[in-house]
Amino acid sequence: MSHTYLSYSQTPSSQDEGSQHGGQVYQFAQTQNITVTEVLDFSASINPITPEIDWNLLQQQAETELQHYPAEYNTQSKSSLTPLIAERFQVTPESVILSNGISQAIWQFFQQLPNDEQQQTYLFTPIYSEYQTAAKQHSGKLINIRPPVEEWLQGNSGFPENSVVVLVNPSTPEGTFYSPKVIQKLLQTAQRSNAWLLIDESFLPFISLNTALSSRQWLKGYAKLIVLQSLTKYFACPGIRIGAVFSLNPTVRGYLSQVWSLSTLDRLWLTQALQDSKHSQATDKWLQTAKPVFCEALRKRPLVKQLFRSNTNFVLVEFIDEVEKIQAFLAKKNMLIRDLHSFGFNPYFARIAVKSIEDNQKLIKALSQYDEKKHNTLK
Repeated sequence: MSHTYLSYSQTPSSQDEGSQHGGQVYQFAQTQNITVTEVLDFSASINPITPEIDWNLLQQQAETELQHYPAEYNTQSKSSLTPLIAERFQVTPESVILSNGISQAIWQFFQQLPNDEQQQTYLFTPIYSEYQTAAKQHSGKLINIRPPVEEWLQGNSGFPENSVVVLVNPSTPEGTFYSPKVIQKLLQTAQRSNAWLLIDESFLPFISLNTALSSRQWLKGYAKLIVLQSLTKYFACPGIRIGAVFSLNPTVRGYLSQVWSLSTLDRLWLTQALQDSKHSQATDKWLQTAKPVFCEALRKRPLVKQLFRSNTNFVLVEFIDEVEKIQAFLAKKNMLIRDLHSFGFNPYFARIAVKSIEDNQKLIKALSQYDEKKHNTLK
């Protein structure tokens, strides 16, 4: 499938200005003079299925624990979250490293790289812009790899010694899932070069939590493998700043050491979320039901030039009009979608999150109205 976005021989200027993110609902609400609850946000790919939380229990625990420093502060004990995350993601507790969000972990890792002009970082793009900005600032040389992983592997034998290789799987904003067979070949290539391999699996839980589909299965086999796992997307908690990193390398634990421990309130909330046994089943049912209907409705819109196949909870869309114009129209209806300038795409591409069936229908209706307005204008 041919893609028509920008060449990745150049880094988009928006990435030079800092990381760009979806989910800017507070700024959007202020601009539109509405409340945040009135915003229908398709720009951030957050699970609309929220875990079951006992808010009374949470309040009781918080009233007691918030008066004190967190239990993990200035101690050698592991967080009570560690065994819960280890169980949910089918890894050993020893491999779990907690951070104040995956973005912090990314920056901490790159800050620890040798201050050496020969240090090289390879990013399979398009990629979350946090990697671009962190690598540009702390790596001697940044190389963006545009071809898909399997295609790149066919024409290249390895990486420079001690380089850093980063892949997001499933990818964003495309939603492409690379099979374990492909990832294993990349892992073997990195291992021959003694290179660090960072696999960001933030969206993988929307496909499966099964370790057989994850790079987590090779942690014991390669010390320089690091798997990053955002918890905010799948567990529907962007306001909870806790991320998980999986590695058995003692050096990595030193790289990602916390100056301050995790927030007590964040820990209490996520503890309950991780123990909701019905959350995964409910999420699977929602995605399998809502996404096919949503995608079919998008394909039927004259405004949509191309809808790319996605394995996760968002879709990459190419419109016939610039996204900026569509955003302006949707803003009047309190809807927010994300352009892809920060990923290096041309102005006609957007990433759209799959929401609830009801919310999806509202967006389709709005896009239909845009189509109708454009058609009447052209008469």
